[in-house]
Amino acid sequence: MADLNEAPPAEIRYAGFWSRLVAGLLDAVVWLPVIVLAFWLDGLSYAGAVISAFVGPAFLIPYNVGLVGIYGGTLGKLMRGLRVRQVNGAPATWANAWRRSSVDILFSVSGAIFTLIALTRINPEVYFDAGWQARSEILGKTIPAYQWFYWASFFWGLSELVTLLSNKKRRALHDFIGGTVVVHTAPQSLDVRPGRTDPQQIPARSY
Repeated sequence: MADLNEAPPAEIRYAGFWSRLVAGLLDAVVWLPVIVLAFWLDGLSYAGAVISAFVGPAFLIPYNVGLVGIYGGTLGKLMRGLRVRQVNGAPATWANAWRRSSVDILFSVSGAIFTLIALTRINPEVYFDAGWQARSEILGKTIPAYQWFYWASFFWGLSELVTLLSNKKRRALHDFIGGTVVVHTAPQSLDVRPGRTDPQQIPARSY
């Protein structure tokens, strides 16, 4: 296996807005069944609503942290030939993976907690007879901070876009927090068994 601290290639092609957008859309396709499951559980029963609140965090951590820590990217990034690396070009570590997803995890867990608190204060009959949009409004009225939570997540997403477009290495705000960059790499097998190529070690393409 290659040395994790080996010098990075002389030229690295950083993934820009469009490459990361396509990767994000591919990730959204992977997330779609999870979102559908959460909505279905939320309207099923009280127990289902409680479980639904934690579906997001339960999938987010292994997906955003686990895949980056093991393979160097989410499925969307891997399919697009992108890898998350440290700023010096070395493979991303588990610490990098946790830090770059820390704010998303905070929002996801906080949302679950707000939902649980709201569920203890609502009329179950009114809540479960309502549609998904009405249920969201009920939660918002029950916990006023719920609205502030969504505005905070909106501005977080906006700040991510602004920082991504405003620096040459195309680092989003979570990349600055995680000490990472996203680069183009050559396609390679994802098999990380002993004796196989570690996807994290695939060199970035030079141009």
